[in-house]
Amino acid sequence: MNDFPYTPAQVQITGWNPDGLRDLRLKGHIESYGQQGENGRWQYGGLDMVAFWCAKVRHQANRRVDLRQLFVRSRWIAEDVAKHVAGVPTARFCGFGYREMHTWVENGLHLRSLPRPVRFRTDTWEQVGELRLWDMEIIDTEMMANAVPEWLREIVGQMNFGQDA
Repeated sequence: MNDFPYTPAQVQITGWNPDGLRDLRLKGHIESYGQQGENGRWQYGGLDMVAFWCAKVRHQANRRVDLRQLFVRSRWIAEDVAKHVAGVPTARFCGFGYREMHTWVENGLHLRSLPRPVRFRTDTWEQVGELRLWDMEIIDTEMMANAVPEWLREIVGQMNFGQDA
């Protein structure tokens, strides 16, 4: 079975056209998406299709978002969205944030550490609060899964969610 059966033309149903995919790849925005065949053409898997759909939905909500960050984050949350669609247990919230910066004085200078980026998955708002992040983006992957269109539900229905997934 081909784990990457979808062509760029088929990806278009997610809202990203083949020319746009080529441009995104050349700019390095979708490095973790798809697999290049021996013929040099790119093919995409079910998880890629979910990630492209997530990216399109999130891009429509915020057009000013950095595209590289949009695709990296959408790729990361796609697994949880797909699992919710398939009825496989997974965390409800996925997010990205920054740990608080640390400040100290050294030789009379006030120094501040750079914020550390954090990715997280949690089931409750209380768990989010316990992370003590000073800036964050939270995606309710269960709610997002409720909005998945029927054509994408069919793709998810063909995906394998083994223990390593």
